[in-house]
Amino acid sequence: MKRSYTFQLANINGLYSVFFMPVFAYTTVYLLNLGLNNSQIGILLASANLVAVVAQPLVASLADRRVRTHKTLLLIHILIICLQCAFLLFVPLPIYLHAVIFAANIVLLYSMQPLVNSMAVDLMARGGNINFGIARAASSLYYSVATLLFGSVLVRYGMFMVPGSMLLFGALFFLALYFFRPTLDPPHEYQESEDLQTRFFSRYPIFIPVLIGIVGIYFNYSIFNNYAIHIVRNLGGNSSQLGIALAISAFSEIPAMLSFNYLLRRFGATRLFQFSSVFYGVKMLLVMLSGSIPMLYLAQTTQALSFGIYSTSSVYFVAGMMNPNDRSKGQAFITSAATLGNVLAALLGGVFLDLYSVRFMMIIAITVSAVGAALILGATGVRLRAKLPRGLGR
Repeated sequence: MKRSYTFQLANINGLYSVFFMPVFAYTTVYLLNLGLNNSQIGILLASANLVAVVAQPLVASLADRRVRTHKTLLLIHILIICLQCAFLLFVPLPIYLHAVIFAANIVLLYSMQPLVNSMAVDLMARGGNINFGIARAASSLYYSVATLLFGSVLVRYGMFMVPGSMLLFGALFFLALYFFRPTLDPPHEYQESEDLQTRFFSRYPIFIPVLIGIVGIYFNYSIFNNYAIHIVRNLGGNSSQLGIALAISAFSEIPAMLSFNYLLRRFGATRLFQFSSVFYGVKMLLVMLSGSIPMLYLAQTTQALSFGIYSTSSVYFVAGMMNPNDRSKGQAFITSAATLGNVLAALLGGVFLDLYSVRFMMIIAITVSAVGAALILGATGVRLRAKLPRGLGR
């Protein structure tokens, strides 16, 4: 009988999300407090994300070529990040060196995401019984709770809590991973020639338009995440309403993730992946049409149908279309494409705001997202006729 590892994997996903949370939610505030201006912060974050775009596939390639290294690589990442956070806390540094080390943590945190996803896929492929939807739902739940609590802690104790909390969360994450020792079937050793190892994209010709499409939908997604305060203020709201709007979107993801196994059996990974890609643009359209803060709150619930379904269906989609030695690279390229979308949004969103308006920025985001979704729909249509490995969807 298969042993269930859903609870352990849910805890690992949740702890990864809270480990990431101080950086994802408070980087701008932290760097402003450090003494950088908005232009410098934008350049630093764009640079860190671009490095992450390159680093993610390289790290994942190492995991693919050395079986059972996902956990080891994750532990190494956590140790390096924690050491750097301790350095930031206790060693006086020039502002720019401090900022560079902080940016290095961002690169490492992004590089961990495909490893976390690939570890789950490897566990399922080797006989582990996992409800991946529940595991991903824990990530949203942990993140939502941590964000609500951390905001008040930061106000009370100061900005040093950003690296300080990462040190604490990193220790908890490290322990959860270190003591996670599942009993599984032997790993599948997939042999391929050196020539095949260098021809990744030729083996999966639909993957390039899929990746371009992901850049498009994540450009739209990141436009909202990066500049949501301007959208809220345009409706007459403030930071308090922004916090509520973000909490609504995070909590809305949980039901979609909890029901993912049923949806996967009913519709298959490819259809869900297609559906979610369309709803990135639908959500921004509803946000743009919102004439009040309550309408914005309602639009935020559609996060369940975009990121809520995408975050799980994309993992199954990649796992189903690739051989075992390519899955980590596939997950990494998916993450890199999303990261590149974030870079473009960070660089261009501010320009659109400065030169034009909030509405113009949202129109561009919707248009780019629609093009991205069209590329994904066109490229993945063939997958609906392909049977994926058992347990991974279709």
